[in-house]
Amino acid sequence: MENEMGRMLSEIEMLKRAVRELQISIDIEPKVREEYLQKIRTLEKNSNFLSFNSIEELKKSIENA
Repeated sequence: MENEMGRMLSEIEMLKRAVRELQISIDIEPKVREEYLQKIRTLEKNSNFLSFNSIEELKKSIENA
C-alpha cells in the first residue's frame, strides 16, 4: 500500500512538472496585436509587398501603414 502511494505521489509530481513546462512554452509564444494584423492585411490587399532586412524595419513599416 505504501509503495503504491509513493508511486502515485511521484506520478503526480511528474504531471505537475509537465503542466508547468507546458504553461511556460505557451507563455513564450509571441502574440501579435490585432492592430498589427489589420495593418498587415491592408498591406497584403494593396499588393505592397516589401522585403525587410530586420524585424525592426518590418515593425516600422507596419506602424507607419
